[in-house]
Amino acid sequence: MHLTETMSSDRRSILKGLAAAAVTSLAAPAMAGEGLPAQPTGAAATIATDNTYWAAVRGLYAVTPDVVNLENGFWGIMAEPVRREFIRQTDMVNYQNTYYARQRAGADFEAVRTKVAQAVGAAPEEIALTRGATEALQLLIGGYNKLKPGDSVLKPTSITIRCSTR
Repeated sequence: MHLTETMSSDRRSILKGLAAAAVTSLAAPAMAGEGLPAQPTGAAATIATDNTYWAAVRGLYAVTPDVVNLENGFWGIMAEPVRREFIRQTDMVNYQNTYYARQRAGADFEAVRTKVAQAVGAAPEEIALTRGATEALQLLIGGYNKLKPGDSVLKPTSITIRCSTR
């Protein structure tokens, strides 16, 4: 069975696995003993209405109560355990500087890619991690000429592109 045939039923599982792998691999040291809410189980409708769970998730974010942020596509907010680990990792890279970049960064990147692959049931070489959507699209577009019959491409059901002439 091709990925495109199972896409509608597995998209949430894939995204959930990617999110869990990214957060776990990047923030695991900082999150140990952090009081994270237990991962919910059960039907999606039950999880969606579990106010106790969502209050605990909301408590992981240090944000102003003055606004409701609906701009996550433009301005994403890190949960506090992730933000602290990000700062810790940034400090480590700044301290080790080019030694880290030349000696350890590649191995760390591959370790994260392997964890993401395990979370989604893929081989590491099937996973491409990028710094953002623009880089991902550039790599995808540049790779179309390398696709062969039988290859699969994960894509959303719709893409909205807005253009401004201002």
